[in-house]
Amino acid sequence: MKAESKKEKEKPGFKKYLIGQYIANLIGVLISSLLLVYVIFVFFGNEDKAGSLAAVQVFMLIFIPFFTLIQPVGAIGNMRRDFLHGKWVMDDREPSSGPDSVINPWRRVGLAPLIIGIVVTGAMCLAIQVIITGPFNLLTINILVFVPTLILSTIFIWRCLPRDRVPFTDLLAGSRPEKPDPFLRYFLVEHALPWAFLQAIINMGFGIRVFGLEALKTGGEIASVTVATDAGFTTWFLLFFMWLASQAQVRPDIHLGRVSRSQGKGPAVPLMLLLFVALSVVMAVVAGAALWVAGIESMTVYQATVIKMFVAMVTASAGCWLGIWWGKRRESRLILDQASDR
Repeated sequence: MKAESKKEKEKPGFKKYLIGQYIANLIGVLISSLLLVYVIFVFFGNEDKAGSLAAVQVFMLIFIPFFTLIQPVGAIGNMRRDFLHGKWVMDDREPSSGPDSVINPWRRVGLAPLIIGIVVTGAMCLAIQVIITGPFNLLTINILVFVPTLILSTIFIWRCLPRDRVPFTDLLAGSRPEKPDPFLRYFLVEHALPWAFLQAIINMGFGIRVFGLEALKTGGEIASVTVATDAGFTTWFLLFFMWLASQAQVRPDIHLGRVSRSQGKGPAVPLMLLLFVALSVVMAVVAGAALWVAGIESMTVYQATVIKMFVAMVTASAGCWLGIWWGKRRESRLILDQASDR
């Protein structure tokens, strides 16, 4: 009993855990900005590896508002999962101010990050138009998206996580519903639809950039093989990240009785990564074959971008489903193992 109590004291309290989430957010925003700046302005960039004013402004309008929204949503899912797995404890529990049944992370965060992100980015776009002249180097582009996204997303994590912890633990300690939520509604409203919408907009911006540069090199037309290859890369990227996001979100919902438990442990992480690679190859082959059968050898920037948006919506939804499927099995097995150890 004493050993158990000592172990409980060693677990970080919420305030210390929150500091860890700020650090995790910093790392996440930094990696995302570096990766996307490299892909957009180096891998799919001009020979001088620089960005024009218009290209940088579009990139800022896509990156800052949407990642300001995505980061606190992901932090809520991680906080709930980590509480269930004993990575933090309620050290300074505050009395509940009243009933709060908000459990959907998207509803908890709301549209404020997106709206404020758009306003801040719009102001920055106007400012750099006056202050900075000439092409933007990679360091400048990264600073322009990293700094405001880090500040805004940290503010909303600071605002949303403390507001979510007490209602979440209250719901966790309360009685479970007799039946879980209808799976189709849960899947669409809390996973597929918000992610599909966000990824469609993000990939629209990236598609115009990537295919626009390709059109300049080829005289205005995008080769079908380029579109098919892009579909493969988009598929792997979104399957992986949507799987990560949805598995973290679904695990606490199993404990709340909102999602039914599942039999089986689920495949190991390396097998899941191999599955994503296989599905991305399948998507590239299917897209290429469909365009070949239709007799389409090339297309306009806008047609290629529409295809990219469609692929993004489909694969984001598929990644969410895989995350739910895998997360349910992993968490169900963990619950079973913990019960057998008692």
